[in-house]
Amino acid sequence: MEKRGWCGPCHHRCGLNLKIENGKAVSVKGDKNHPMSRGFMCGRGKTILEHLYHEDRLNYPLRRVGDRGGNEWKRISWDEALDEIANRLGKIRTRYGAESLAFSHGTYRTYGWPIKRFFNLFGSPNISGAQSICRCPSWTVEWATYGAPCFPDMRNTFLIVLFGSHPKDSCPHPAWTGISRAKEKGAKLIVADPMKNAEAEVADIWLPLRPGTDLMIMLSWIKLIIEEGLFNEEFVEKWCYGFDRLAEMVRSHSHDEAERITGVSKDLILSSGRLFATTGPAVIPWALGIDKQGVNAQQVQRARLILSAITGNIDIAGGELVGRNGLNAISDYEMELNEKLDESQKAKQLGAETYGLMAYPGWEMIRDAAERLPKEYSLPPVAEFGASAHARVVFEAMFTGDPYPVKAFFSQASNPIITLPNPKRNYEAISKAELVVVMDYYMTPTAMVADFVLPAAGTLERADIQDIHGFADWIIANPRALEPLYERKDDYLLWKELGRRLDQAEYWPWERMEDALNYRLKPLGLTFKDLCEQYIYTVEKRYRKYERYGFATNTGKIELYSTIFEKLGLDPLPVYQEPPESPLSNPVLSQKYPLILLTGTRFMPMYHSELRQIESARKQRPHPYAIIHPANAKEYGISDGEWIAVENNHGGARFVAKINEAVQEKMVHIEHGWWFPEREGKAPSLFGAFESNANNLCPDGHEFVSKEIGTWPHTALLCRISKL
Repeated sequence: MEKRGWCGPCHHRCGLNLKIENGKAVSVKGDKNHPMSRGFMCGRGKTILEHLYHEDRLNYPLRRVGDRGGNEWKRISWDEALDEIANRLGKIRTRYGAESLAFSHGTYRTYGWPIKRFFNLFGSPNISGAQSICRCPSWTVEWATYGAPCFPDMRNTFLIVLFGSHPKDSCPHPAWTGISRAKEKGAKLIVADPMKNAEAEVADIWLPLRPGTDLMIMLSWIKLIIEEGLFNEEFVEKWCYGFDRLAEMVRSHSHDEAERITGVSKDLILSSGRLFATTGPAVIPWALGIDKQGVNAQQVQRARLILSAITGNIDIAGGELVGRNGLNAISDYEMELNEKLDESQKAKQLGAETYGLMAYPGWEMIRDAAERLPKEYSLPPVAEFGASAHARVVFEAMFTGDPYPVKAFFSQASNPIITLPNPKRNYEAISKAELVVVMDYYMTPTAMVADFVLPAAGTLERADIQDIHGFADWIIANPRALEPLYERKDDYLLWKELGRRLDQAEYWPWERMEDALNYRLKPLGLTFKDLCEQYIYTVEKRYRKYERYGFATNTGKIELYSTIFEKLGLDPLPVYQEPPESPLSNPVLSQKYPLILLTGTRFMPMYHSELRQIESARKQRPHPYAIIHPANAKEYGISDGEWIAVENNHGGARFVAKINEAVQEKMVHIEHGWWFPEREGKAPSLFGAFESNANNLCPDGHEFVSKEIGTWPHTALLCRISKL
């Protein structure tokens, strides 16, 4: 027997076919009938049966019985766990207020709307985590600039520009396959990246810039396009707000200064800019490499969007697709019940006063603009990520009690002791909480310091739909291939059952996720079973939708000059800042730490901090690697395969040297997400959580993060290396 399922080791949700014998999945392959993946299956997907049946999977609820971090547990029932957690949550809310509950998020492994629904009804505004650095910041900037997120139409484009993007490993499908097919059809490729990655190898132009300086190249392109009259005058005149201010701002920009700062020749900067401006339609997709730049992260996204706008590459075939296509299912946003959170509680959100764009102050401005237009075209961002607390401020409050105590902490698909900066601070803060609940697949370093550890069902054991928060022109079914093994549960059950125990019962009428999906699909005249049978529901893809609706911004136009940024006291036009720790901004520090540090780049088959238990994955990636240029390896006397120390003034970690020319001289790339499930789990080891942790070297203090969202740097830092 074959059953359909969906892949889980990353968040692209490719379709799978499972062969079932005697109730057990014995083989898996890509589903050729899946409307998106068409049979594609990457190296991560090939690990999914190992993951499903792994001997280290969490299968039963556990309660801590010894000291925190002591690895002493008692197996309990789900009812016991839920009763005890709800009882302790209720007492904490009574004593400290609902805002004393915080949550740490991961990367699209959970059902987002039930988390936010529960938190809104409970009264806490404090959901935080990795959303401050990965994709969500760029989405928020897209909403503030275009009134909606944008999606590159790779299939029909003539030119692709990648700034800090490595889709071959981060998104092998559909991004890398889409780029490859576009190249086969004759599309040009420009890659701006400090590393000579697979994308740079096949690019028509490679811009080997210094990390963190992408914005200077984009500003040169904007200046070139305006001063040489290469912009789309008709589109700019009718649909762009603030062009004159933009033109005035870039007048003072210097191409020579861009060359000095980026390390890329002026001629190459300008010739690549002309190619972009004169080859259309063109796309500049989102990339983690620019989301992780710290101080410049949101301003470089603004410049990216401005470039697409002034060249008219908006909502056309082969350009950046903007706005909804009339898909009428009930959206994630509508399921969140955002109206249930009191204004007084929103005002208590941690970090919102300092980093307002992706917190309630900015989210409400974006929401109000989006709701001016019909739902068939426009929706606000889900508040689950669009109205986030800031992780550093949450952990500081947990540790110090300032500005108020955070006493209860939940983590799902997150593992913040590994995945967020300043991991030892995170560990110390979490250890001070009165209630820590982790729901995950394995006993992780973060789970080790919990009071309750709950077994999560994987993607093969759960059901969902995929519609990119309502902005796709389709809905794809993500069918449950198998009933959850042992006592694993999906996280909808967690929030539903806690809600029912904490006076929210009327808001949780659906027993299973499939019932909630039936409710969401009802406006389409479908049940979830119907959708699974047909796999996909589509509506007509429409272009130039703005001609009917305008844009869902305050001005009704694309905001080159951002009114939302201006109201928040932020730079309304993109302004470059030199990273605070760089050879240019801090030459004294760079004498002590003479190399430039990069981290966060995706690598196969791992994904973030996942898959370290999987034998086939560890055979491919047995150790955490640091990539070093041969000239620097020779300078420091380092041989390929040696363990080395990588240090800076924030911390250090150990890696195995991998010597090649993928990095430029004077740069080092270290892999992120590493811990060692085979090591001692008991504190202070926590499975070697601090041994090869790239986040030991990544700061999140106010001076290092963006003013808009508080995005911290995973690149453009300084370091030194030495043999161990």
